[in-house]
Amino acid sequence: MAEVPNLFYEEPDVIYNRMISRYGTLVNRPILAQQAEALIFRTITFELVLVKAQGDGAVRQSLAATAEAPMLDYLAGNTGLKRLAATPAVTTLVFQLLAGHGSVILPAGTKVRSQDGLVVFATDEEKSAAPGTDTITVTATALLDGPQGNLYAPSLISDLIDPQAFVTSVANIDVTAGGADIEVSDGLRRRILISQNQYSTAGSNDSYKFWALTANPSIIDVAVVSPKDEEGNSIGGQVLLYPLVSGGIDTPQAILDAVKEAVSGELRRPLTDKVDAFSPTKVNYAIPLELVLKHGAVQSTTEAAVIAAITIYALNQAKKLGADVTESQIIAAGMNGSVHSIRLTGFTDVIVNPTEFAVCTEINKISTTYEDINA
Repeated sequence: MAEVPNLFYEEPDVIYNRMISRYGTLVNRPILAQQAEALIFRTITFELVLVKAQGDGAVRQSLAATAEAPMLDYLAGNTGLKRLAATPAVTTLVFQLLAGHGSVILPAGTKVRSQDGLVVFATDEEKSAAPGTDTITVTATALLDGPQGNLYAPSLISDLIDPQAFVTSVANIDVTAGGADIEVSDGLRRRILISQNQYSTAGSNDSYKFWALTANPSIIDVAVVSPKDEEGNSIGGQVLLYPLVSGGIDTPQAILDAVKEAVSGELRRPLTDKVDAFSPTKVNYAIPLELVLKHGAVQSTTEAAVIAAITIYALNQAKKLGADVTESQIIAAGMNGSVHSIRLTGFTDVIVNPTEFAVCTEINKISTTYEDINA
């Protein structure tokens, strides 16, 4: 979050000494610390410090870059925005049908539970299958809002709660995603700052990004690409969007569809633009970690601290499109007072393009040694 300089705040001693000096000049005598006047000025100083701090706080709450709820929500209202509501996770289910069946109708709202019993998904629409069809494929939405329905791998949503004629089994075919709590302040703040450029319709890079971010609060970054011809010139009218969702996973089709709908409203998308949305490409990498510790460092504690710091760095990089992962950055993230040096033997910098994101699959601690004090 941005920092705003203090406009009113002064150190208490500065205020107190100024008042004592002025008052002493008026009464033509020095004011000693034990005198009643000095105690009165101390009390006044305390109140003035509070008032000045409150004034600086009011300034911060009036700026989108530094405001917090609920003032941030009021500032959003000034630009016609509101905090995005919580959303449920979504997935795609495939229902396997009994061989030799007749016509099958799968009702909307058919419930399927996760294998751990924690989340229930319901089909979004009614689907039918003609005789001889092996499967029915349909999107489904979690019954509860929030991220608890995210990150179920394929085949983990498979407990059919509502038995259906001719259905033998069911399973999800993609990782569940899209569930999010109510939009966090940083997400709302980002949209406010973009919207201040008055993007009432899509068209420019930032305006497409703004509308894409409104599609789902689990979207944390968006790349906007205009395809180019062989000569490097943009192909007019074609816009490709790459929304990144939290969790380090591929963006599910349901969210891609929501993004296209968000930017393609009748009053938003330029008539000449053809818009499509794709999942950003995940680039996996591993970190081979060799630690050299200073003498006296506790190995287990230091190793845990280094791995935790590098993990945080890797997670932050995975939240941004086009964020490279370099050896120097990893080493800088892992260094602390107990570490002599960090080596990443065999590691190659991970360079990603604007439609890719880097995901660390493993931090492999290869060795831990202590510095050679005789070297």
